[in-house]
Amino acid sequence: VQLIEKLQSVQQFFAKEIQNVLDNHSVMGKDIEDLKVNYQTTSQQLQTLQNEVSKLSIAHEKIPYLFMLPDRTEWFSCRDSELENLHTLLQINDDINESKVQIASVCGLGGCGKTSLAAEYVHRWKDYYEGGVFWFSGEDETRFANSVDDHAVYLGTLVEASAGRALLKTLEEISKIKKPWLLVLDDMDEFKLCSNIGMLLSGPWKRRVKGSGHILITTRREPKVMRETVRGLIESQCLQLVC
Repeated sequence: VQLIEKLQSVQQFFAKEIQNVLDNHSVMGKDIEDLKVNYQTTSQQLQTLQNEVSKLSIAHEKIPYLFMLPDRTEWFSCRDSELENLHTLLQINDDINESKVQIASVCGLGGCGKTSLAAEYVHRWKDYYEGGVFWFSGEDETRFANSVDDHAVYLGTLVEASAGRALLKTLEEISKIKKPWLLVLDDMDEFKLCSNIGMLLSGPWKRRVKGSGHILITTRREPKVMRETVRGLIESQCLQLVC
């Protein structure tokens, strides 16, 4: 009798242990199912996020940066040959230019349409400049500094009370762009250029350009004077505009 009771006790113990194992297995099975559901949900959310980031990246790439660009002149006409010539000047040696920055200028008397020509050029070829179009006023030091600040605010390169530092950081940011970009320096007419404009035109930042950059200058200077003013610029890269 005692042996039977002991066997029954052992049987009950093992039955209880087996039930505990079955219960734990059931809980583990439920946990595993929950993990599977959570994994699938997380994977779907991650894929959705990746798709949204991809859409934002594509949209970002398709929208060129057009900073302070003058409106397109409705009455612009009879300058098609000049536009083609300007486009050719900016494309010359574009692939083999060591600095990767091609410079051209539009020269002419005040009021002959230099700025309008430059603006029309930007509008016609803006799709080519996928890296952006950056428009600076070179009329005087104050207006140039204001242009630098406007760009710096958008690019996150603004340095309070230091126009030179803001310009350096802005140019460094532009130099990192891998797609073609255009920088316009409009109305560079002052007899003596300020140091910051000199930095933009001839600074070492140009040697660090990652992609292909074009600099377009509008000025009242004669081509011969431009050659002496801008390092590396030759007279054949100056488009003389007449009224």
